[in-house]
Amino acid sequence: MDGNSSKSSRRGHRVESSLMKRLAVGQMTTPEYNEWWVRRINDNTPKPS
Repeated sequence: MDGNSSKSSRRGHRVESSLMKRLAVGQMTTPEYNEWWVRRINDNTPKPS
């Protein structure tokens, strides 16, 4: 049963993040803006040295 619950929570997280992305794109604007936003977020994530 444990294996199932971790799988479903992982799937739920994936759905949640794609939903948030879709919401952000819909609310704010254009594909160009979305690309810029994604790049901005990726630049802020720590990279392994």
